[in-house]
Amino acid sequence: MATLPATGLSAEQYLELDRHSERRLEYRHGEVFPIEAATLNHARIRGNFLTALRARLLIGACEALPGDIRVEIPRFNCYVYPDLLIASGTLELADKHADTLLNPTVVVEVLSPSTEGFDRGEKFTLYQSLPSVQEYVLISQDRVLVELYRRQNDRQWLYEAISSLDAELALNAPGCSVPLQEIYANISVASPSLTA
Repeated sequence: MATLPATGLSAEQYLELDRHSERRLEYRHGEVFPIEAATLNHARIRGNFLTALRARLLIGACEALPGDIRVEIPRFNCYVYPDLLIASGTLELADKHADTLLNPTVVVEVLSPSTEGFDRGEKFTLYQSLPSVQEYVLISQDRVLVELYRRQNDRQWLYEAISSLDAELALNAPGCSVPLQEIYANISVASPSLTA
């Protein structure tokens, strides 16, 4: 991810910059990182999954949101944009702008070659620091593979890999089980090579 020239910004300066930027910006360690433009497969997967989630989630109990809402990671003084998220119960927002969420329950990232290492590593560590996050979903866009990390306690996460279009991703959110065929609808991917 390319870094903008601005470094050493405070969180308040970043928020002001991000709210007036044409591109979404993430903030880590005083640096600002632009979000790269999505590929067609990335955008389709995100749209397919959001549509499937919204059709299944019980109204009022949970809400699926696109990656246009920022998530604050207070412990690390960071702000990130997941591709999708689910929030359960009452949304906790950081301030009057209502554009920064504090309590996502499920976080979803669609993997890209330029961000996969960050999504699997540091970004996952950031999300783990939020007690509200109970599940972390990684979706490959070049092959059929959905990876689910489910919190067991503060230090342990249960891992599940799903790699068959005939399988379903079952989340803990009420009534939320999504067939991979729906997530990968209209997506050109390699044949599944892993077993579920």
